[in-house]
Order: sequence, then C-alpha cells, then structure tokens
Amino acid sequence: MTVHQPSDPNRKEPWFEVDGETKTRALNLRHFATYYFTVITNLLSNGASRRYIREFGVGVVEWRVLAVLTLEPDIPARRVREVIGLDKSSVSRAVGLLRDQNYLNEVVDPKDERRKLLKLTPSGKKLHDKMIHIALEREAHLLRGFSEDERELLLSMLARVQRNTETLNDN
Repeated sequence: MTVHQPSDPNRKEPWFEVDGETKTRALNLRHFATYYFTVITNLLSNGASRRYIREFGVGVVEWRVLAVLTLEPDIPARRVREVIGLDKSSVSRAVGLLRDQNYLNEVVDPKDERRKLLKLTPSGKKLHDKMIHIALEREAHLLRGFSEDERELLLSMLARVQRNTETLNDN
C-alpha cells in the first residue's frame, strides 16, 4: 500500500503541510505511532479471528474472554472489559456466544446476588487449552528476529504506552 508522505523523507514530526497556502496538515504516518498501533491491531485481530473461527468456531473476542477467565476465574463481565479494554457490547456478545456454545456459565455472585460471575465450563477450559497454542505460535511469529533484550524492551515500552492510554481519554 502506497501512502502519501512528506516531500522530505527525513521529517520526524507526526504531521506535514499538504497545502502551504491554507496551512492544511496531514499525518506523517511513518512518524505517527497511533497509525502503527491501529494497523497492527487490525491485522492481528482479523488474522486471529479468521483462524480461530475456521478451527474452533469462535473469534478473537471470544478467545480474549476465554484467556481472561483462565487468568482470573469467576469474575464479572465488567472485569473482563477492564482487562482486555473492550466495550460492553463486544464483551456481552462474546459472553453470550460462549454461553450458548456451553463454554461458560453465568453464576450468581454469593457476595452480591445482583451480580453474575463468569465461569468456564470444562469444555471452555478444553477450548482454551487448544487455542492457546495458536496464540503462542502467532506471538512467536510476530516477534521473530527480536533478541530477548529487544523483546523485553518492546514489552516495557508497550506497557508504558498502555499506562498512558489509561488517562488519555480522560482529557
């Protein structure tokens, strides 16, 4: 895909003028981090979803719910949303699909009868155990060519970006 870029390829700012007369700015995608996060996220999610649907009949959002419930069993959907950063409707649809396919149950929270907790069924745990191999394989492919130090640095930087994003939408 060819993307319009500034006439000066060494320009480091995340924008450039496309019209000197009107001072109209355009994004310099090579130096605009959000562009990379968006493209990478879309490519990863779409590719994973296609493969998971083909092999297991569930998509990437359902996989994320399974993964969170394996890490933190018996939690409310609100907590799943917090961990994976998805909106209420996406998580609700994924929970409904997993429940309908008998991969999870919703049980009443003994501490608060108004709240439901999500609990993987034995078949949900089995599905997770099959899917994790593909997730780990994809991760290894994504990070191939990185040294262990580079991987640690990348993960550290991504964690910092994630922390920054937690306050980004408050402004």
